[in-house]
Amino acid sequence: MLTGPIFRYELTAAGRRRRYFLVRVAYCVILLLVMWMTYEQRREYQQWQSGGRVSIRSSAAVARAVFESYSWVQLLAVMAITPALATGTIATERERRTIEYLFVTDLSNAEIVVGKVASRLLLAGQLFLAGLPMLLLFRLLGGIPVQSLAASFLLAASTALLLTALATCISVWSKRSRDAAMRVYLVMIAVLFVPTLVFGLFGALGMANSPAAAAVMWLARLNPVMTLAEAVTLGGVDLDMAEVWRVVGWHAALAIALTGVAVAAVRRVHLREIVRTAAVGTRAKLQTAAGRLTWRPPLGKRPMLWKEAFAGVAKTRLGIAGAAAAAIIAVAVIGFTIFALVEAGSRRATFRSGAASMYAEYLAGLSGLLGTGLLLLAASRAAGLVTSEKERDCWLSLMATPLSGAEVIYGKLLGNLWALKWGLFLLAGAWFAGVLFDLGVLVAAVIALGTLLDLAAFVTVLGLWFSLRSATTLRATGATLAVAVITGGGYLFCCCAIAVNSGGGDEMMLGLAPCMPFLLFCPAMFYRDSVTDFGYSSVEAEMTTAYFLGVLGYAVATIGLLNVLINDFERLAGRNTGRPDEPTDIPRTEAAGQSAPG
Repeated sequence: MLTGPIFRYELTAAGRRRRYFLVRVAYCVILLLVMWMTYEQRREYQQWQSGGRVSIRSSAAVARAVFESYSWVQLLAVMAITPALATGTIATERERRTIEYLFVTDLSNAEIVVGKVASRLLLAGQLFLAGLPMLLLFRLLGGIPVQSLAASFLLAASTALLLTALATCISVWSKRSRDAAMRVYLVMIAVLFVPTLVFGLFGALGMANSPAAAAVMWLARLNPVMTLAEAVTLGGVDLDMAEVWRVVGWHAALAIALTGVAVAAVRRVHLREIVRTAAVGTRAKLQTAAGRLTWRPPLGKRPMLWKEAFAGVAKTRLGIAGAAAAAIIAVAVIGFTIFALVEAGSRRATFRSGAASMYAEYLAGLSGLLGTGLLLLAASRAAGLVTSEKERDCWLSLMATPLSGAEVIYGKLLGNLWALKWGLFLLAGAWFAGVLFDLGVLVAAVIALGTLLDLAAFVTVLGLWFSLRSATTLRATGATLAVAVITGGGYLFCCCAIAVNSGGGDEMMLGLAPCMPFLLFCPAMFYRDSVTDFGYSSVEAEMTTAYFLGVLGYAVATIGLLNVLINDFERLAGRNTGRPDEPTDIPRTEAAGQSAPG
């Protein structure tokens, strides 16, 4: 059997881990709430449209709307959860130094890699099949075309296969699961989403028929979101299943190729890392030459902060794939910013609110998208700040130093914020470019960057809290991202469903206070309103109140959680402090002789 004993072991171990059951429960709860919200809203609309009567056609329309919501939640869950399940397949083994035990067995490379890939795919399949019975209930109402149903599950399955193979392949070249997770999500964004946005930019520039646009369109078609949008919108006989099968085929082909690369390289990469010490002289020269091009201050009086911000062992290693993905994202952001500047300047005379207002709308979208991505990266990186040192056997050495808990926590907090410097630089550059239209954008830029740092500090402290309490990086990363996503906007799936169906008014805007994308979006919109002639409404007042409550709430939560970490650090870190209540000067041998019977 190609999967071998690794497949059976991984499934047995996964079946005993409580977190996988919790993930399935959370997914089903969110899916059920979304479907219920869609059902209630669509049913009320159909009853209003038909004068209160319930017909077969209206029931079919309700079922179709519920199916569309189900398909989107399923695909988004695949893209968010599947890489997290597979990102530590090989990197965790290398980090724990257990991969050598696999290599000395009779297991082949294919049995190791394919066994881990197959086990992760089965875990993902168990997760997403858990919501299938809910969809089958609505299938009884009709209105769900067989072609759309098949396209939805085919795209979800092919996407899960592609992302699992991608995460496993990247994990082979990653020494730490924290670095592997960041590389996977960066590559996924660069390959699946950036081409879609770039193709839209080509269309806006009138270059949709150029050869470059055709190449970008081919990459954009790999994005399952575009194909699913056509599948759930058209459906029935209008859906081109040949296009769906083309996308599924490319996903499967790429997954097979990536798995083959991982099989061929898993043993070779590890052995190359072992023998690389022979070239230490050349590598040291290269590192010295590269260090001259980067700023590195002296050690100073804060060694923990210096270690987290500038030491090589603490830096995030993106590798070739991660660095290329980050470069693609950076180039895309710069290109879209230049396009927004030119477009705003060209429409200065025809647009009512002027170029500054138009550019502010772009900044709102950029701040929400790029800022949310930076927060997710900060949370995943913070979750491994302590567990990675435990897995590399460095934590005991750190605890043996005279550094206090406050120095360790503050050093890791500020070092994690420093790791976001390039993303902050991109966002700040886009904001400060707005001075071409209005100098008032500088105040809004400071507020926007301050909001992002406030939220980044919260997710960092949250990651440190879970990292101190977890045994592995994967467990800490999963818990941190789950809590950050739920508190930062995931709660809207259940809370807004209840608020909308209970007839909530403008007061429900206050429920957006903890939503992180909303808080990142607000400064640009406030600036946009300040340069327009629009009046001040009650909705704007609620929006302003929600923004200040959210920013203040996250600041208070960060300070409170930081104090808890500092006060409980010695206990959580396992450091032995204090002295006996009644010290004695009697040597151990004399004390033993006095207590011994005469």
